[in-house]
Amino acid sequence: MEKVREFGPVQLARWLGLTPWQVAQARERGLVPEPDVAGRRWSEALARTLPERAGEIRAAIGDRPGLGSVKAAAHLAAVTGLDVERADVIELVARGVLRPVGRYRGNPVYAPADVEALPRESVEAVVQERRAWWAASVTADEAARLLGWPVGLFEVRADAAGIVPRRAGRWAREEVVGLARSG
Repeated sequence: MEKVREFGPVQLARWLGLTPWQVAQARERGLVPEPDVAGRRWSEALARTLPERAGEIRAAIGDRPGLGSVKAAAHLAAVTGLDVERADVIELVARGVLRPVGRYRGNPVYAPADVEALPRESVEAVVQERRAWWAASVTADEAARLLGWPVGLFEVRADAAGIVPRRAGRWAREEVVGLARSG
């Protein structure tokens, strides 16, 4: 009786002429079906349907592993010429414009090709909004200096007034100034 072959992620990658990270990202994108043997391995029958799609997978995934948010921001800045920061990448993900293709050490990674394909208008809008928020907001230390109060007093009075930090833990300057008028 012939033993049925099964493929784990590494063996499937070798079978397809891909790297394990390419197979993992292809699974994330639905280009490689989920394992059909105990949810962890691919049967030989299923694996045999995939070699003809290896070129398509390679073209979709690329030959470079994903970029973390810091490197994705640097890559996007180089591609667009805009002042892109990590916070902008996170915002693009929150808006559904960019999606992770995998994880590295628990953190999301993004395909370089996906980063490069982002619409410039979307990136520019996020960068402009971040810059506008930075101009219209202050840190707790800056708020305290603005009011001439210790940081602790600022935080207590802000809490009592229902004023909370927002994006990047920053406080709206207008609300901080309003707090000085009310108390």
